[in-house]
Amino acid sequence: MEQQNSTKDTRVRHVCLSGWLISLMVCYAMASLVYILIPTYQIMDWVANHQLESWMIISTKILGLLNVLFCALIYIWKNWGFLAYWCSSLFMFGLSHHLGMNTFYSVIFLLGGVLILSAILFVEEEKTGKSAYDHLFGS
Repeated sequence: MEQQNSTKDTRVRHVCLSGWLISLMVCYAMASLVYILIPTYQIMDWVANHQLESWMIISTKILGLLNVLFCALIYIWKNWGFLAYWCSSLFMFGLSHHLGMNTFYSVIFLLGGVLILSAILFVEEEKTGKSAYDHLFGS
């Protein structure tokens, strides 16, 4: 006879966190689809005045897909998904800064999502008094 696992996951996700993670997943999926459908050489022609190399475009395509996965991992309470999402955002920020993109726009568009996510993680649930950060990192 199989033993049933009677422990129920009691972690409650705030509505803001769910909404933000789902919107991030949709946006990253759509952006990745656009990047995948457009050939690499065509992207390089569009931004010919930058020192853009093919590995930069390929890494952007891969990181876009990985960010969808990282957001899904955060949604199912995997803390390493949050850390990986931070690392990928910092890598993309460094890459855009290296290419000479405006720093203000880099912070807004590349670090904005992860900064808002980090802020939402600290919103406390009314019933339990615990934040999603406490649930994610178990403190």
